[in-house]
Amino acid sequence: MAARALYLIPVVTVAVVVFALFVVGAPTAYVGARVHGGPTEGAVVLAWRIDVVESFRDAEGPKALDRLRVEVGTASWEGATDELGHAYPRIDLGSPAAGPLWVRITSAAHPRPLAEGEVQFRKAAWAEVASRHGGWIPGKAEGALEVRVATERGVLAIPFRESLWIEVRRRGVPVPGAKVRFAPEAVEVHLPEGRDFVETNAGGRAFVRVTPRDYAAASKVSVTGDDEEKGTWYSTLPVLAGAMHATLRDGVVHVETPIQRERVYIAIATEHGRHAVGKVELRPTKRGTSVGTFEPPELPDGSVWAVVSSEADFQSMGLVGWPLRIDRKGEPSRTFAPRGQLLLDGLESAGAVDAERRERARLLAGSFTGASAFLVVLLLVRRVRTSQRNLEQHLSRASNEDTEEEKKRPATGVAFALIVGVLCVLLGFMLLVLVSMARQ
Repeated sequence: MAARALYLIPVVTVAVVVFALFVVGAPTAYVGARVHGGPTEGAVVLAWRIDVVESFRDAEGPKALDRLRVEVGTASWEGATDELGHAYPRIDLGSPAAGPLWVRITSAAHPRPLAEGEVQFRKAAWAEVASRHGGWIPGKAEGALEVRVATERGVLAIPFRESLWIEVRRRGVPVPGAKVRFAPEAVEVHLPEGRDFVETNAGGRAFVRVTPRDYAAASKVSVTGDDEEKGTWYSTLPVLAGAMHATLRDGVVHVETPIQRERVYIAIATEHGRHAVGKVELRPTKRGTSVGTFEPPELPDGSVWAVVSSEADFQSMGLVGWPLRIDRKGEPSRTFAPRGQLLLDGLESAGAVDAERRERARLLAGSFTGASAFLVVLLLVRRVRTSQRNLEQHLSRASNEDTEEEKKRPATGVAFALIVGVLCVLLGFMLLVLVSMARQ
């Protein structure tokens, strides 16, 4: 029996090691969720984008799920992802968040949470990562009349029409009725039909629609007052490369892209956080652009921006946040475009769990090999000693004398059997653990 075990144990050990390393410990695909959003500090509503991602050998891809549950404290949201693995939950906390939020994301298709942990992002950090454009444009001004120019919504984007503000003052006092003419460069100025000028209103301001045709757009603005006093202004105009366009009409945000795309991503934002986030499916137009609409929930009071991006993480080069409310009696609006912020990465913890599983499999394989080797050595020593004892017994019978080794045989036999039994139980336990890990 011992002789057969000496040959059988190495074969079994090799099989178990192969099973541990290439089945149980083999790299497998694992799934996790990433949470992107705005500040949680003082937030009452959380507008997040959740990406469900499957990873295998450092390659990542989207994972679509029919059922996804997001728990934030006592509030929750349930829904499905789209084909890109994206979900856009909007969670009402009921009261302003105080301190970190505990988030747990689960799916019935997966035994472990896709993401779990504390989330905290402050408003100051939110504002810090935002890009802003707009205000009165610095330019070369001359003449008795003071001329200032601004884009109504912060920037211009090719090939979309926007309004330009022209303000005329004399020693700080608004000049109504002044005639404003333009000498545009790489920008089209849309003047009233049959006229080559616009006039300032009672507040000393005039408004004209313009369409940039190139990134090097500029214009000279010449102003003539009723008393023939004049003033000029000249500068380049801010044109943002690759920017997409968004306007609010009848409670719906209309989005247009300069080139044809299948979809874009939009976030409705305030200075305090995201109000809504989603995806806009686009349709092509005859002029080579794409258009789509996004219907947000009721907008909050104050300044609100529509941040439009070609990338789901809001990191695109042409990222711009268009102001949705304009006050022509106040100061010109500025854009506000906070970039995407990763709040929680469940894929990282899922990867750690997978790495721990593989490490445990390697450890069990090594332990099984060590215990098997020890058992083989014991059996081999036992076999050698048995052969030696048989020889001594044969010689003792010939001389009618009992050896010391024969007298100790009962005690050593019990100890040997006990050690072998413990090793067999240990090997069986390790094999059981490996089979259990393989079924998970």
